[in-house]
Amino acid sequence: MNARELALRLAVHKALTDQLKKVRSQLNEEARREMEPGDRVTAKLPSGERVGSVTMAQGRVTARVVDERAFTAWVAERFPAEVVQVVRESFAKTVLDAVKRDGGWVDKATGELVQVPGVAVAEDDPYPSVRLTKDAPQLIAEAWQRGELAELVGGVLQSRELEAGEGS
Repeated sequence: MNARELALRLAVHKALTDQLKKVRSQLNEEARREMEPGDRVTAKLPSGERVGSVTMAQGRVTARVVDERAFTAWVAERFPAEVVQVVRESFAKTVLDAVKRDGGWVDKATGELVQVPGVAVAEDDPYPSVRLTKDAPQLIAEAWQRGELAELVGGVLQSRELEAGEGS
């Protein structure tokens, strides 16, 4: 393969990858509308062969510092050895993990659950998790070669002009 052929292949792969990412994002949004967290649906080819499953996973719960100044002041008051101009990353992770798990910092001396200033807990949106069977790539390739997936994949490759009705 010469450089010109390689450049064409790379350009085509990039265009297809970009379009597939866009379509995947749209499919994920549709899955969020159609499925509830915990739902699991088997993916089957038109021939009935199982190629995987899609599960609507729970959104991740994360804790993050949203007010650095308030968080640093809280740590400095309770754990001054952990503050060196900024809160040490390892201790910040410990605090964030505790807030995510417990809803705050549990004071070991009193057992009191203390709210940590400047830290917020959020839960991401649920998201579809796709798991393929071991033989899915081969089965999908064979179904593609038989022309069974054109309706599923065809829309991905339509040009914007054709979608807008400008093509002939």
